[in-house]
Formats: sequence, C-alpha cells, structure tokens
Amino acid sequence: MQVLGKNGTEASFSLDGLEHDPRWALIQRLLASKHFCRSTRLNSFLLYVCRCALEGRGEEITEQQIGIHVFHRSPNYNPGDDNIVRTTARQLRQRLALYYQEDGKSENVRLEIPRGGYHPIFTSVTEEHPEYDPVRVDSACTMDEPRTARTTNYPIVLPWYKSVLWLSLAIAVGVCLTLICQRIIRTAALHRSRLDPLWSALFVPGKTTVFVSGDAGLNMYDNLAKTQVELGNYISGDYLATPEAQPPNGYSWASLASRRYVSFVDLQLADRMRQIVASRGAQFSIKFARDVHPQDLRGANIVFVGAPTYNPWVEMFDNQLNFRLHYDGAHNSMVVLNRKPQAGEPAEYDASAAAPDDRGYTNGFGYIAFTKTLEGDGRVLMIEGSTVAGVDAAASFLLDDAKMAPVMQKISQNSGGVSDFEILLAAEFLKSSSPEAHVLATRFYPGR
Repeated sequence: MQVLGKNGTEASFSLDGLEHDPRWALIQRLLASKHFCRSTRLNSFLLYVCRCALEGRGEEITEQQIGIHVFHRSPNYNPGDDNIVRTTARQLRQRLALYYQEDGKSENVRLEIPRGGYHPIFTSVTEEHPEYDPVRVDSACTMDEPRTARTTNYPIVLPWYKSVLWLSLAIAVGVCLTLICQRIIRTAALHRSRLDPLWSALFVPGKTTVFVSGDAGLNMYDNLAKTQVELGNYISGDYLATPEAQPPNGYSWASLASRRYVSFVDLQLADRMRQIVASRGAQFSIKFARDVHPQDLRGANIVFVGAPTYNPWVEMFDNQLNFRLHYDGAHNSMVVLNRKPQAGEPAEYDASAAAPDDRGYTNGFGYIAFTKTLEGDGRVLMIEGSTVAGVDAAASFLLDDAKMAPVMQKISQNSGGVSDFEILLAAEFLKSSSPEAHVLATRFYPGR
C-alpha cells in the first residue's frame, strides 16, 4: 500500500534502514489486519504519517500536508473549511484501539496518534518480570546477616503492600458511596420540589421532550441586517441567499446566519433539565433550532429557548399568548408587545428605554410561557429574553422554588395538572449576569 501523491501517482519513499525496524514491521501488520485492509483512506493516512516520522520528516506531518499528499487537496486549500484530515484521524485512532483490543493484544510495540496532532508515537510494551530471588536481594541489603535471618525477614514486605491495596479499595468504595448518596439526595430533592406538577406535565414517562436551543448565528444576522427572519423563511433557509447574509467584500468566511453558535446559557439549562428528566423516566432530546423539522415536534412535549430573533419556532404559538418579544430593526432594540393590557399596564415594554443605573446595572426582559402544542396532545415551555442575560434571568426564576411558589399556587388544578400561564420579568444584570428578576406582569388561564 502506497500513499498517493498530488497527481494521483504513488509517492516515493526510501526504505533505507526500515526493513528490519520493528516499528515498520508493526505498520505492515496493521495494514494487513482486518481493521485496515479494506480502507484505502485509513491505510494511506497511516502510511504517510508513519513513513514521515520514521524517516525524520516530522515537519511534513501537518494537517495541510496530509490533506495535500493523502487526500489530493490543492496546495492552498483551507483546513478550516475542510475537516477530512481531522475526521480520518479520529477514525484512525478508533481502529488502532480496536486492533490492540483484538488482533494486536500480543504486540510488543504500541502505536498511538495522540489527540491534538498527527505525529505517531511508538512505545515498547515489553517488560521484564524476573522471578524474585530472595537470596540475591537479601545479599545486597543484609550482607552480614545469617541465612535464617534473611528468610525470616522476607515475608514482612508483603503485608505492607496488601495494606496499601486494601486502603485504596476502601477509599474508592467510600467515594462511590458518597456519589451515590449525593445522587439519591438530589433526586429526592427534585421529587420534593414545588415545581413537581409542572415537571410532571412536561416530562412524561414514555414520552419524548424535545429541547430546542437557539441559533445565535441567526441572532447576529438579525442585528446586523436590522430585520427579523420569520419562521417560514427560517425553515426554508431562503434568508441565507439574501445580501444581508453574505460576507463583506474581500472575506471568504461563511455568513453568520449559516454558522452554528449556541449560547452557554442554553447548554446550562439543557443540563439542568436533563437532571430533572433522569428521575422521571421520560425521554429527552436536544436539537439545534436550525436542525428542527415540524415533524420532530409532533406528539412530543417541547422546550424552546430564546426570543423569535434567536429561536423563530416560538412564533408558532403567538395566537395562544398575550405577550410577544419583537425585534425593532429601525431602533435595533427588543420590545415586548402587550396585546391586551390590563389596568396599569403599557401596550409595549421597551428594553432600550431603560438605561444603566448608577450601579452599572442594565435592564432587560425575561419571559416564561407554558401552553399546549398546536395539536393539543402535548405541552410547550418557552423561556425567552430580550438578551442572553434576559434568558438567563428567566431560566433562573423558573428553576427557583421560592420565586415560582406563587405561580404554582395559581396554576395548580384540582386534577393534579397545571394550567397555561405567562410571566413577564424585569431583569437587571451586570456584565451579562442576571442577579435579579422580578415579575412585571402575569397571565393565568385556568382550565386551559
């Protein structure tokens, strides 16, 4: 097996000094094994990096050079846009691990390609285990002692090692028991939560709950283009063809709208909800907003994270709700529309009207809504914010038993279920944190 050169011809390698090298013999066995013999791509990759290493040409073992010599990429190709080398390297590491678990168990030389690079490392696994010679050892330690003294003293060494072994085992068991106890306590706390009726409605045993994280790339695009992509345009992807989605002249990177960015707040919330789900026997699926198709949501309970500029899927439930976060492109600000204001409420809440106060805190909005799916066979939880910090504030409020207690009293039904509700929050945050959030307005829909 030879590595193909740039023009599809075989690359030339010298064999000087390698014929009797045990490392080269190992490579030949690897290439002939069932784990590699049917994959030209893996063979070429392995052969190239190993030959370069054995022939002292380590400077040629780079992602750029591998792409050119093994995968016939052009000399000026950009590895950042083409991950074939990284993908193949990951597959190669997996095959090597399988080889050493099966056919290569008895190999005296081990080949590894550590993560973070492509340089092969050869290590010898042959270790000498000479039989213990008490006469020879004791002679070196106690030259003048009689033979009977050496024989008597020798067994004392073994119990010391056994003590260390038993102590290590006891520590390991203690750590495991501690972790198990912590898990039991955490699970019991979840069951005692005042939010239990809400979680029971959202996380149903045998039913899937789909967690849909937001699309930060879309949010950046909306801000730069001063527009808000509607759900239909988002699903079809037509907005990617508009001039606002294209990179500036002279730049070759992909548009923000097509990049896959997710807020860390979304990840934290997903992890927290996965812990809640784990104690309830429900199925939990996490999806990126741009990867969702309408059929993914049928027959499922859903959690949406982010305002319409960040997660357009929340638009599907506009007709069922009173409040709506709307992006004002003309003023580059987020406003909350109040469709049916109650006494003392404005028809619109404007986040940009609230400037930072004397403490350096900036004001924004958080929003929590709980309603039914369009088909009526599931429940939907929406956690939104005028900014990422607003989403964080809403999520923190939702997961706080004490803050949600008044809400739970109003939405709990005699049947044990919960009714639909909306909570609009005023969020105060400093440097993207959300230390405070208080209720601005609520809507409760008993029996719905």
